[in-house]
Amino acid sequence: MRKMVLILVMLTLALIVMSGAYAKGNGWKSSPYIRCPDVSQDIKSYTLKVFIQTADIYAGTASDLDLAKELKINPVLITNTNNNIEITKDTILIGGPVANPLTKKLMDKFPVKVTNEYPGKNKGVIEMIKLNVKISDHLYKEVKVLLLAGSDRWGTKAAVEYFKTLDYIPEEPIFVEWKDGKAVKIEKP
Repeated sequence: MRKMVLILVMLTLALIVMSGAYAKGNGWKSSPYIRCPDVSQDIKSYTLKVFIQTADIYAGTASDLDLAKELKINPVLITNTNNNIEITKDTILIGGPVANPLTKKLMDKFPVKVTNEYPGKNKGVIEMIKLNVKISDHLYKEVKVLLLAGSDRWGTKAAVEYFKTLDYIPEEPIFVEWKDGKAVKIEKP
């Protein structure tokens, strides 16, 4: 029975590779066969679409929830009654530590510490960390936690809007500013 299952798995994998569903060198994330129905049509990057589709998105305020809906149709608003959420998969946090309790809980793990004063008025940051999370008694997995936050509402808006234009999940922080009605990348303040 085990041999039969192994043979079926091997045949299935062979068919996937031969059909092109697994793009050589790029892995499953570049496959045109993964659909992202919950992701905003404004996002053009396939890498971002897959990440957003599979990630949980948490916002801390109603205005941040509106920004989160520009990424995905079903983000979660964190309130006082549901703020002890455990991260178990890739996650996007919208809003800084004052607005978002989950951001506040994780802020010390991020390389850039967002406050009401830093990075500054109308300025924000896009940054990512990797966490090892427990998924069962003896099993852990690595997940990405992406923070889109600003010192104020406009900084957070800049982070979300600029993130939508990227082709990748940034490994290093990106500083942004809301200027003349659009998000622009800036040097570290």
